[in-house]
Amino acid sequence: MRKPNVRLFFQWLLGIIVVSYGLLVFALHTQGVQKHLANVIEQQLEEKLQSEVEIGSVEIGLPIAYIYDVLLKDQSGNTLLNSKLIFGKIELTPLLKGKVSLRNVALLDAYITLLQI
Repeated sequence: MRKPNVRLFFQWLLGIIVVSYGLLVFALHTQGVQKHLANVIEQQLEEKLQSEVEIGSVEIGLPIAYIYDVLLKDQSGNTLLNSKLIFGKIELTPLLKGKVSLRNVALLDAYITLLQI
């Protein structure tokens, strides 16, 4: 009977993790996946905010997310935010719990309308 080789097991495990991460990064950089992510984020934000949201594309490069061509309107149709690029650092701890949390968010080429209520 052959004795299990622990070192070989961990080498295979590490190899599988590296290849899986590589495939994930490759998939996140394809245009189809980016457009699908943009559509999912649009739908989620529209449901939460009950207003129109448009997103051009999304690029995920862990731990930073880039969201391009963002348009956010209020419930009466007025533009609240129009930005060419929004990016922020993805927090990994909430991601493990199935939630997305961004910090250090930056807006580039943004038009923002602030309303007093």
